[in-house]
Amino acid sequence: MAWWRETELHTVDLTVGYGAEEWSAALSSHVVSFLAVRLPEGVVLKADDTGEEWSAAAAGSGPVVVRGSLRSLAAWISGRPHPASPVVDGDPSAALPELNAWP
Repeated sequence: MAWWRETELHTVDLTVGYGAEEWSAALSSHVVSFLAVRLPEGVVLKADDTGEEWSAAAAGSGPVVVRGSLRSLAAWISGRPHPASPVVDGDPSAALPELNAWP
């Protein structure tokens, strides 16, 4: 799994015309699941195109919901570019939360 994930992520880094938008749904879901530990407390990710959801335990007030396509969420959480960035639910102009360190 690690070889698959790392090969796909770093192929995007090479800027050879292969981007996160080409990732498979299976890879994208795996990337988000693997990197969900990067989510700050109280953040929920929702993939609008697949209905998948990931979250970090909430503290205090309601959660911050970040929405987007599965591939855009995978690109964002892995620090890769994607043509359509995820948005904070309820305020698309709000800055996305700062992610924790890589596992």
